[in-house]
Amino acid sequence: MKNIFLILTLLVSTLSFAQTKSELELSEEKELETYMNSNFIQEYKPETTEPIIIQGDKRITLAYFSAMMPSEFGTITDYEFQFGYNMGHYWLETVIGQGGAEFGTVGSNSSANSGSASEGNFFREDEVQENYLYLGVGSSLRSRHLASLLGFDRVYETFHGYVTYHALSEELRSEDYAGFGARADASLNYLLSSSSHLGVKFSFGFSALKRSVAIEGEASSQRSLMFRWNRLGLDYSFYF
Repeated sequence: MKNIFLILTLLVSTLSFAQTKSELELSEEKELETYMNSNFIQEYKPETTEPIIIQGDKRITLAYFSAMMPSEFGTITDYEFQFGYNMGHYWLETVIGQGGAEFGTVGSNSSANSGSASEGNFFREDEVQENYLYLGVGSSLRSRHLASLLGFDRVYETFHGYVTYHALSEELRSEDYAGFGARADASLNYLLSSSSHLGVKFSFGFSALKRSVAIEGEASSQRSLMFRWNRLGLDYSFYF
């Protein structure tokens, strides 16, 4: 009989404790809710920022490029103007640029020396300065993979592709060289506002440049020079 009385006493105590604990929890939840709805919380609650959306379907870009390798920095100096138009899924772009570079950074001597006027018979020092103009037509695509990965609404990437045309004034032979090439750029951009951005560009390109025929029957390979550009650039763009 005594054991039954002890068991009943413990059971009543447990139920009373559970009821008291439940009342405490309800009280704490009510106090927390009151605090969350207080003026202090409402005043200092951080606001979520809306992602910036670019306004305008036309873009003008001003860019500066130098050599990508730190040891060659300054051996290329290119200035570029770009115009882009939003076609919906991609941007149609045109570029025009002017620059100068040391021959060893952008060019390589020809191995063709079968003729007296062949380019392989004329050796160009790496430090020789070459000046050129270029045009390009192409397109670009945007993505926001880094923005989604890192949570930066202001950051996006752009990938560009161009067909280019270079015209070069060559000092050693006092000849003009010109030809078509290709170029691919990748850029990381930071939106300053809905109408402008700053970008860092990685640019890779090549061009096969030729001079006019010096001797009748001269082969194309005998009058050609191959140029390549590996550049790092900065650009500022605004939209309208």
